[in-house]
Amino acid sequence: MNRRVILLNLMLLALLVWGGTELRRRWQEARRHEAEVLAKTPPPPTIAVPASPAPVAPAPAAEYLDVAQRTLFSADRNPNIEIQVEAPKPEPPVPPMPSYYGQMAIAEPVILLSNAGTPQKGYRVGDDIGEFKLIAFDREHVTLGWNGKELVRELRALAAKDEPPQARAPNVNSVASTKNGKTTPTTTARNPSAPKGANVVQIGGASNTGPATGKKDPIFGPPLGNNFACQPSDASPNGTVKDGFKKVIVQSLMGECYWEPTK
Repeated sequence: MNRRVILLNLMLLALLVWGGTELRRRWQEARRHEAEVLAKTPPPPTIAVPASPAPVAPAPAAEYLDVAQRTLFSADRNPNIEIQVEAPKPEPPVPPMPSYYGQMAIAEPVILLSNAGTPQKGYRVGDDIGEFKLIAFDREHVTLGWNGKELVRELRALAAKDEPPQARAPNVNSVASTKNGKTTPTTTARNPSAPKGANVVQIGGASNTGPATGKKDPIFGPPLGNNFACQPSDASPNGTVKDGFKKVIVQSLMGECYWEPTK
């Protein structure tokens, strides 16, 4: 039995020796492998060089103006001053144009116009016609100044329209006169051929009787109230007295002639 125990111990001892030897061999290989790894020099890594950025240009001094002009602490640095402009007032409408009646070129050219219901009158260049100023005219056009402008109009467009019969009728105003305690109607009629401001008064209604002789003389024309128009063939001078009537010739652009009672 002792021999078996001794043999077992020898086997265990040999196994222990072999295990120690194998452990030492592996330890030595590990140290050697570590030394080899540490002895190697790793290759340097390849690093890509980035592209150089574009050079920054220096800011010009003019670009500082925007910062200087918009500073909140000094508004007077901004040279751009906003001016509040009021809206222009609407232009007034053009007043009614004057009416055209004709022209005369005896000495200085004269144009016959009427404005705003006023009677026709001769105007020369430079005269005022209501709100207008006569600047120039010819046989076809007239130039009027108004509100700083020159208005050119055709004369045929300004030609006076024919008035209706009611407008051409004499202006008659009825009044009353007292004679011998009785009231008699009196008619005041404006003679269209008589000078401006001359009225003919008829007592007891209109009268178309002839001169004082009772017989109408051929020198007298159509009756105009108590007056008579002149005949075209009458060549007697102004102031001629005949049959109780005096001849009156009014010197004007249109020319007026009539016979009026001397009393």
